[in-house]
Amino acid sequence: NSRGESPTKVSIVNHQAGIAEIERHPDFKQGSLYNDVALIRLDKYVRIAKWIAPVCLPYVEALEGHDTTPETFSCRVPKDGFNDKLQIYIPSKSRCSSNDTVYDEEYMARFPEGLGKRLSCFGTEYRLVPGLGEIDAGGPLLSRDETIIFGVNAYATDCGSFKPLITTDVASLIPWIEKFVLRKQKK
Repeated sequence: NSRGESPTKVSIVNHQAGIAEIERHPDFKQGSLYNDVALIRLDKYVRIAKWIAPVCLPYVEALEGHDTTPETFSCRVPKDGFNDKLQIYIPSKSRCSSNDTVYDEEYMARFPEGLGKRLSCFGTEYRLVPGLGEIDAGGPLLSRDETIIFGVNAYATDCGSFKPLITTDVASLIPWIEKFVLRKQKK
């Protein structure tokens, strides 16, 4: 996290699991939003249930027969009477052009090298009240049927309502993800 601390457990829809291993992306640099993604290995298996299921990586084979437009991303908004925030999923409109961010001072400050090949840009037709929500950093950008993960939320203001949502492109991470997963299977 931003304080340099590593989490020791995760909560997945009222299921607790300890973290056995965390691997940050090898090209991550503290304070940067580039490559700001990590993989975790839980200390136990989590049972698939109504609200807990794996997602597919965006392999070409996995995309066959699916609508390949990334459709939803997560955003957190305050819940009345609770300290927690409610996670909602907002439909994304479409990919946006890097030109949507290249001339914006706020985005240029956070992404001085531009978007490159590992970051993607998305927009939404929904207009939330400014300041109402915040992007669920690290949350997923999913297919309409929520079976394929296309991106990991990196940055947006107001849940991407008025300015684009920037995500880390999961397809570009597949070799690293495979190496992490296969390393455990060989042990």
